[in-house]
Amino acid sequence: MGNFAGLDAKDLLGLAEPLTKLEEIIAHGIGKFYEPIHVRRMAKAKADEISIISHAINENINLPVNYQDGAVCISAADANDLVQRAQNRFLFQQIKQQQNIESVIDIARAELKSKPAISNTPVSEDWISSFFDFVANVSSEQMQEIWGKLLAGEVEHPGSFSIRTLDVLRKMSQREAQYFMDVFPFILICPGNSQKTYYDYFLPSLRRAGSDFTSQTYYTYQTIFDLDDVGLISSNVMASIGLEILPNSTEKIQALNSDVEIKNISDEIIVATHPAYLLTTAGKELYNVLNASRNGEKVDETYLQEFVDSLDEYHLDKNGRIVRLEFTVHHNNK
Repeated sequence: MGNFAGLDAKDLLGLAEPLTKLEEIIAHGIGKFYEPIHVRRMAKAKADEISIISHAINENINLPVNYQDGAVCISAADANDLVQRAQNRFLFQQIKQQQNIESVIDIARAELKSKPAISNTPVSEDWISSFFDFVANVSSEQMQEIWGKLLAGEVEHPGSFSIRTLDVLRKMSQREAQYFMDVFPFILICPGNSQKTYYDYFLPSLRRAGSDFTSQTYYTYQTIFDLDDVGLISSNVMASIGLEILPNSTEKIQALNSDVEIKNISDEIIVATHPAYLLTTAGKELYNVLNASRNGEKVDETYLQEFVDSLDEYHLDKNGRIVRLEFTVHHNNK
């Protein structure tokens, strides 16, 4: 890009180089270019501190040397061994944490390589600090993949993921993450109000007896309760979603890599509702992280057919006849 009066064109457009911005965030979070030299220096300083304590113990001639009268007594030799193990443990932890961080950074870098330019809006320093504190202890490759994609998403669009979401993800086990992966293909998105200023992310509820919607074949109560417990989904039995569809008009629901157009073929306004398990803010943000990487996957159209058919059961015209809805699925090209 050309320069103008000392400014890069990307600066004029409010854009930034993705990998350059990532390195700046890393520098704020764990030091310049996360150099291992810095980690070794910090480890050496801590080891020296432990060594000084060791010498102080050894020079104490009154140090107990055995177990007497219920008191633990440590010999000088035992103290040396203890200090050495403490040093080794500290160094091992530092190395492992550094490996975890660098694995996540590599995933974020791979995600950002294909981005030509992104917003130059800075990422919050509090967010950066929390992110690297949390991710240092993430060893699972599956969880590192999620954290790496989340970092790339925040670099690209600062403010996309709250610190609260980071905390939810930090507490999530690999098993709970897999539960979310299992229900992921069945999550639907619809306008949360008539102005479409916000959107509801949801799973159709299992609770209504007699429905044509057999969602038990897609996910279970236990899965919903577990995801509620971790903070991704609300299992509130009173929650529902609603769509107002004008006569001979359509409303859109988003599904996995697809848009679902639901058409009202009657001459009456339909307010289509269905009990639902709504995703929390953390659930929505995690969905958006994962959705970007589910290329090629398509929503199960039998599942959508059952869902739309179950909406029909709520709508009777003035003669008591079921109001019909039709739906068409448009797959996005990803």
